[in-house]
Amino acid sequence: MNNKDPHPLEVLLLVALAAGWAVATLARAVPVPLVALGLALASWRPAATATTATAPAPMVQTHRPPAPALHPLALVAAELEQLPVTALRQLAGVRSKRTRKIELIAMVAACG
Repeated sequence: MNNKDPHPLEVLLLVALAAGWAVATLARAVPVPLVALGLALASWRPAATATTATAPAPMVQTHRPPAPALHPLALVAAELEQLPVTALRQLAGVRSKRTRKIELIAMVAACG
């Protein structure tokens, strides 16, 4: 006997399994958002403690903020900018006159 129709008991078990899975999924996902929504709608706030009940006094700035730090190579580059291009070419060991001054400064600062 080759019966392809499902037995009513099988269908009932499948429906019960699907319903159980749906209930378990909703039981995990729904309560937390519902509680949060209820608290938000009720305008609930945590009780104020002694430290949060009084407003903190504004901070008085007694010192200046430190100056931004400069990279040591930036200081070297500033000194190298004062030199003429011919002196930079000699320091970098470059013979080409096509090299720009900023490239020569970078070469000398990077290689020492």
